[in-house]
Amino acid sequence: MRKHIGFILFITCIILFPLSYGKIDPFSLKVLIPIGIYTILAISLDLLIGYAGQISLGHAGFYALGAYASGLSTVKLHLSPIFGMAVSIASVFVVALIIGLTVLRLKGYYFIIATLSFGIIVVGLITSLPTEITGGGTGLSGIPDFSAFGFDFDSATKYFYLVWAFVTLTLITSYGIVQSRFGRAICAIHTDELAASCMGINPTKYKVQIFVFSAVLAGLSGTLFAHYLKFLAPDDFSLFVSIDIIIMVFVGGVGTIFGSVMGAFLIKMLPELLYRLKDYELLAHGTILILILVFLPGGLWGFLDDCRSRLRGLFDYATRNRQAL
Repeated sequence: MRKHIGFILFITCIILFPLSYGKIDPFSLKVLIPIGIYTILAISLDLLIGYAGQISLGHAGFYALGAYASGLSTVKLHLSPIFGMAVSIASVFVVALIIGLTVLRLKGYYFIIATLSFGIIVVGLITSLPTEITGGGTGLSGIPDFSAFGFDFDSATKYFYLVWAFVTLTLITSYGIVQSRFGRAICAIHTDELAASCMGINPTKYKVQIFVFSAVLAGLSGTLFAHYLKFLAPDDFSLFVSIDIIIMVFVGGVGTIFGSVMGAFLIKMLPELLYRLKDYELLAHGTILILILVFLPGGLWGFLDDCRSRLRGLFDYATRNRQAL
């Protein structure tokens, strides 16, 4: 707890952000809500990349599946949003289990290509199915506000708290998993699958489990996205979305969980901070990312953790010298 006290204070400031103004800034909420949704996506992919060692380029496929499952449940079947979320999670769970049992037998580039194909297939199905079902290329509209147990999240402030409540729950759950026996087994498989097998760990079983859990989190973020935007289009789940999520993970710090929040903040905030550069926005955006990836291989969280360790070392050194004197 002491190690992460700074991060806990950071999350607390985010949660209390709407209360810090007499009048809530709608623009800030408009930025922070998508950041929260992408934070869940980044955490889910970090579990897969940083701990299981499986690089997926099809994470946007589960994101899309969760969004459309919830959207179609509420628009076409007229289910309440909370049941739509349940349908979304169940759908993603079943599909991820089938995909996981199939593609996790592949390794390296073959696994990457398989997940890439899955993401493309999902978007292709959304586009090619009859307009009466998914809305096709024109998109699915009419998605209602999220509601649960008689409470409607019908304002930006309410939805902000809903999204960041799920972010906090995702952080706690994911951190608990990686610190558990299951997490240690996943790390052992990542380090040396053969040695882990010799120790009695079933690599396929553990990799499928973490793959399914990661996909379910992506589906959950898709549900939150659907009821936030209230409109879905295939372009919202393209390959570039999967690439953005991977960049968030590496910029924040692979295998850190908490770094995913920082990665999502930076990647989603950069366009807002650099919009004044106009013609040079993409150049500045790319330059910043390259500098971070080259000079901070451990990501932003790794850099902060290294600074904390150095400061502690200096403090211990000063303490020893004072005692010697």
